[in-house]
Amino acid sequence: MDIDYISTLDYGERMRIHILTERGKLQKALCQYETFLDDVWTPIVRYDTAHGFFHRDTLYPDGTKEKKMLNYVDLDSAVKYAKNDLILNWKSYKYRYLTQKGGR
Repeated sequence: MDIDYISTLDYGERMRIHILTERGKLQKALCQYETFLDDVWTPIVRYDTAHGFFHRDTLYPDGTKEKKMLNYVDLDSAVKYAKNDLILNWKSYKYRYLTQKGGR
């Protein structure tokens, strides 16, 4: 089953969630913090299972991204961690995005 939803973090800030379950077990996940800049929703930080492993992509205005592999006990725990991190830290992620030109 595919589940997509958007959770509002604050005015102009949101978290996009996409999860795929099979037989009640989480198979794939995406948790992405987005902000509304220049009339478009812009991804800032993304946690996902693309490339076959759970990781965080830190995105930069110049199009570069920094990938960090994350260890987790299970995918459910990883998604909970990702959601909590975005809820607690979106302000610092946005500040970093707006004040840095590129990765590292």
